[in-house]
Amino acid sequence: LPAAEPNFANDVTLAPDAVSSTLVDDDGVLREVLAITADANGLDLGTTVDLRARINRAPVAVAVEDRTRRTTAKVGLGAPVTIDGSDTVDPEGDVFTFSWSVAERPVGSVAVALNTSASKMRVVADVVGRYVLQLHAVDVHGAFADAFAELLPRDLAVVLSWRASGSVDCTVDTACDNSDLDLHLTAPGGQVGDYGVCPVDCPAVEFCSEETDAHVDDCRSVGLDAAFANRFPDWGVTGRSDDPRLDIDDVRGRGPEVISLNDPAAGGYRVVVHYCLDRAVEPSDATVELFDEGRLFGTLGPQRLESGQLWSAGVLSRTNNAWTLIPFTGVVEAAPAGLCDG
Repeated sequence: LPAAEPNFANDVTLAPDAVSSTLVDDDGVLREVLAITADANGLDLGTTVDLRARINRAPVAVAVEDRTRRTTAKVGLGAPVTIDGSDTVDPEGDVFTFSWSVAERPVGSVAVALNTSASKMRVVADVVGRYVLQLHAVDVHGAFADAFAELLPRDLAVVLSWRASGSVDCTVDTACDNSDLDLHLTAPGGQVGDYGVCPVDCPAVEFCSEETDAHVDDCRSVGLDAAFANRFPDWGVTGRSDDPRLDIDDVRGRGPEVISLNDPAAGGYRVVVHYCLDRAVEPSDATVELFDEGRLFGTLGPQRLESGQLWSAGVLSRTNNAWTLIPFTGVVEAAPAGLCDG
C-alpha cells in the first residue's frame, strides 16, 4: 500500500518578526527552518523543512525642504515652500506612489498640501507657528513608509493687522477696510526710510529686491529699513542667514503684513507703522504682534491712525539672545515726505 500522506488541517505561513528578519541575505531572501513534529493525526514525523521566501521591503521614505535639504527649516509666511520626496527609493526597485498631507498646523491655519501625488509638494505657511508635512510612500505590493518634514517660524516675526476705526461710519462697502498700512522694521542704528540703493553692477534694478539667491553676493541693498521698498536687504553677515524679509505685503485690506528675521544681532530694532494710502477717508486701528520662534511675546496697540501718520510702535532690544520690548504707546507723528514712494 502506498504510504499515507500527512494530513495538514491548516496552511503553514511564515511571518518574519524583528528577530527572524535578521536572517535576510543581501538578495532579500529570508531563510528559516520549520520543524514538523507531528501531523494532524498525531503521527510522529520528526522532520524539518527549509523555507526560503523573497520578502518585500517597504520604500525608504525621505522628505526634506527643497532649498536647505534638511528635514527641519525655518520659513516665513506667504511664499510657497517646496518639500522634496524625490530621494525616496524602494529596496527592490518596485514602483511606488507618493501621497502628501499636512499632519500638523498652527491654530487658525488653513494651509493645505499642493501637488499631493507628485514627488515634490508645496505648502504656504499662513499663520506663525509649526507645520509638519507627511509623505506616505506605498509600493505596488502595499508596503509603505512615512517621512516627515517640519517647518518652523523664523526667529522673529512682526505681524501688522488693521481695520477701519470703530468710530467711522463707512457707508461704501467696497471701500471699507481698503486702506494700505505699511510695516517697517529698522536694524540697530537704522532710520525709517533708509531703503538703501542697488549696487551699480546689478544686472537689473529688480534683482536688488529678489528673494532668490541668484545675486546674493553682488546685488543687494544694505538699507537698514526693511519695508515694502526694501523687502530683502542685506544685514549683518554675508549671505541671507540673518537678513530680514517682508513675507507679506498687503496693499489693500486688513493685513496681515509680516516681516521676519533669523539670527538677529544684538541691539535695538524699531517697529514702525505708516498709514500710506487712504482710499476711503477711514481712520484705521493698527495692531502689531511679536513672535519669538513662534511664541507670541508682545502686542502693540491697537493704535488709531489717520492717513499719512507714522506710529512708532516700540523698540525690540536684543541682549544675550533674549528680547526686551519697549512700547511707545501713542507716539504718532506726520510721516516724512516720500516715505510711500520707495
